[in-house]
Amino acid sequence: MKNKNLKTISMILFTVFIASTFSTNAFAQRKLNKQTKSPQSQYREMNNDFNHSCNIPNLTDNQIESIKKLRTKHMKKILPIRNQLREKNAKLTTLITQDKMDNTAIDKIVDDISDLRKQMMKNRISHKNEIRNILTDEQKVYFNMHSSHRKGQKHGMGPRKGMNQDNCQGYHRR
Repeated sequence: MKNKNLKTISMILFTVFIASTFSTNAFAQRKLNKQTKSPQSQYREMNNDFNHSCNIPNLTDNQIESIKKLRTKHMKKILPIRNQLREKNAKLTTLITQDKMDNTAIDKIVDDISDLRKQMMKNRISHKNEIRNILTDEQKVYFNMHSSHRKGQKHGMGPRKGMNQDNCQGYHRR
């Protein structure tokens, strides 16, 4: 009788061990996937402003093409600024984590970061205005209502989720 109970308990413990090993492995992979960005998610991040224009109702083919061209032009302007911003943030992290902080250098980097963010914001506003200029009054109302707030997203840099940019399935044509 004791032998049978011992086998049963051993089998249960073995099963729990195997189940916990697989669940821990799956959890670790899920966490790793959140930390590393795929090229597609980086591409979507760069095209966040275009996400809002994808859902504008009744876009014509000409408007779609114009928006795509504007988006490309905007990306070319923003990318170098975003790269500089990342460099400045890395430099700031280095300065802040040193044993003896150089407050003058930190203040300079903070000012540079503020200037770059201001430049990016101005470019985004200009880009949105260029998109508005090719829209009808009805489309402008929709664009204004939906482009000013992003659900669950912070303004500035950071992970962003949007629709697939390659085929932009959210266009509404009639």
